[in-house]
Amino acid sequence: MAEDKKTASAVPPYLVAALICDVAVRDPSSGKQNLIGIFDTLRAAKFPTAQPMGLYLKVTDASGYYPIRVDFVRSDSDKLLTQAHGNLNAPDRMKSFHMSVNFTPLPIPAAGRYEFRLYASEMYLGSAFLDASPANGKM
Repeated sequence: MAEDKKTASAVPPYLVAALICDVAVRDPSSGKQNLIGIFDTLRAAKFPTAQPMGLYLKVTDASGYYPIRVDFVRSDSDKLLTQAHGNLNAPDRMKSFHMSVNFTPLPIPAAGRYEFRLYASEMYLGSAFLDASPANGKM
């Protein structure tokens, strides 16, 4: 039997929050999202470096099925460093939906600005930025 292919929703969801943290985890007893170590600046002893990170996302005004993509890019060159993929099923447009992605160490080739860019059904929703700089403050 052939697998049913879902039709991606064309209704653009609204990105309420995109936060970078050390770890994002859902509490199994309460269902609440726990974000540990929220940050937007990374100081490294040397470059290139790599850093594990979590990304928390909250969207609303979504209706239907969305293939989700998160691109991690170097902002000044738009160079794609890695991607994550997932799905969102939003049966009720009046509710908010919470998602989290925990990345294994992400490559940070040099000091500069990096972004997590969120796409739902190939529609750009927004981003969260990360500024990487040397721990000693010298470029």
